[in-house]
Amino acid sequence: MPRRRRLKRTIPPETPRGGPAVAQDKIYDRTTRDIPLNAEIALATVSDPYSDCGENITVTRSIKDDPLAGMLARDQIDKAQFEAGRLWQRYHEQAQVGTVRAIDPTKEAVDGGRIPEPITDRQIVAMRELRVAHKKLGSYDTRLIFMVLGDRMSLNDLADKWRMNTERERIYLGRRFRHALELLAGVWGLVGGKVLLKS
Repeated sequence: MPRRRRLKRTIPPETPRGGPAVAQDKIYDRTTRDIPLNAEIALATVSDPYSDCGENITVTRSIKDDPLAGMLARDQIDKAQFEAGRLWQRYHEQAQVGTVRAIDPTKEAVDGGRIPEPITDRQIVAMRELRVAHKKLGSYDTRLIFMVLGDRMSLNDLADKWRMNTERERIYLGRRFRHALELLAGVWGLVGGKVLLKS
């Protein structure tokens, strides 16, 4: 008959030898380990929805279809420029008139059918803010902001579309976009001081 091994009594590493247990902060890791192929991700710090005292947690964020978050993750823009871009996107979404509905092929087609939706106060405020931003930016920068933030087109795709093939033209486009975000941050009070075109 084999001899039974005697088990050693182990002391957990968080308790000092011979003393009471030391309370440790609970740390929960909510970042994902399963990342799909061709994923473009970045770590982001957000407020913890499960926290009672407003703590922040680090989460994994997809930046594949979000050029603004991708630029923030690569430190190409700062937090004020990011917030200005998000605010522009929020106003752009609120200013949309009407709702998009899918066509149901099972229902009979009718002419008219619905009373047009009235314009809400939120839409009026959003349109007013976008008009103020357009006046500050000018037509070129407004178009640039609309293509990147409204259509969610990356700066490389936009440079290809506008036939900006040289590296110098692409660098200029990135500088111009960052300058436009800086102007938006100034319009909406997210940053103070003079706004200069940085190199």
